[in-house]
Amino acid sequence: MDFGKLIDSATIFFHSYPYIGAALVVAAIVLIYLKPKAMFKLMAAVAIIVAMIYVGAFLIGLTKTGIDEQEKFLDSPQIKVLPPMAPDRAN
Repeated sequence: MDFGKLIDSATIFFHSYPYIGAALVVAAIVLIYLKPKAMFKLMAAVAIIVAMIYVGAFLIGLTKTGIDEQEKFLDSPQIKVLPPMAPDRAN
């Protein structure tokens, strides 16, 4: 997950739907003005949820990369199997 993509998506949304975007911004400002404590609690909860989703997506991406690398390694025909080594004799 990339923050640049999120910002681009928000920008495209606000350019595509300017009236809806303006209404959302005005509604947020009015609610912050009328009930600041409740709105800041809501924003904190949303920030925590977004952070949890971001960390989850990051971890899923890491595991997918590891699984892909492991499959590439196991499916590679360049792996050479060495014959077993004879045990050392200390006589």
